[in-house]
Amino acid sequence: TVRTNYMVYREAAAMADRQLLLEARDTPGAAPTSSSSSSTKETTPREPASAADRVRRGKLVLSNFTVLRSKLEAPHPGWIIVNPLIQVPVFVVTGMTLRMMGGVGWPGLRTEGALWFPDLTQVAMLSSYTEQGTLALEFPMGPAGFVLPLAIFAATLTSLRIGFGAAGARAAPADDWVGQVLKVLPPLLYGMTFVNLWVKLQLPHCALLHWAASSAFTLGLQISLQQPAFRAAFNLPSPKELQELLGRLSGQQLQQLEDASGSLAAN
Repeated sequence: TVRTNYMVYREAAAMADRQLLLEARDTPGAAPTSSSSSSTKETTPREPASAADRVRRGKLVLSNFTVLRSKLEAPHPGWIIVNPLIQVPVFVVTGMTLRMMGGVGWPGLRTEGALWFPDLTQVAMLSSYTEQGTLALEFPMGPAGFVLPLAIFAATLTSLRIGFGAAGARAAPADDWVGQVLKVLPPLLYGMTFVNLWVKLQLPHCALLHWAASSAFTLGLQISLQQPAFRAAFNLPSPKELQELLGRLSGQQLQQLEDASGSLAAN
């Protein structure tokens, strides 16, 4: 959703710049420029000269974005916000509930585990402060206690790396606010993941199992979406195909504008 909408936004912005060049070319008395005589494939952004120009460009970008997204049948950008607003609270509340259940020794949790964690109330690490104010760490499960927290940590880092690549964050130009946000997000979320490792080590294994299942599902879905056979089965175009389709759609829109402009000029 993020990458698709960002690709549509970039194409809409490029279309708006070319539309402004066409308008400047067709305005009576406008001084000819090398940009205005260039091909409609010109993609060099034109910096608006005034507040009115910026408003005009913003309206064009919004209009183009709406048209391109509709023709592409892309998901509404609102889902970028709605998804985490729903998923994050559910995930956090479920995790906190399981942590509470593990902390009070909920019936069945001490004996219903498996593999190296038969007791789901156990944690990998206990931290406390001594009377001298120094930090004391205990590892009740030994090295085995680190397996699940580190597995979740690794899955989260891999998921973030795949996700940012799919969203185009690494290749996003920093010449607009969306690109700037995509540039800032990776180090922020990577940093939060490292900090969260300290929290994971102190969670009971019943909460870690919930976290591991969520991370495994997310990572599995991301890996599946990278497979051509999976995308073909669900009729999902690749990023390259999306970009080519966007180019054709924007070219058709600009050609219609040029034809209309030419007809008015002829009359």
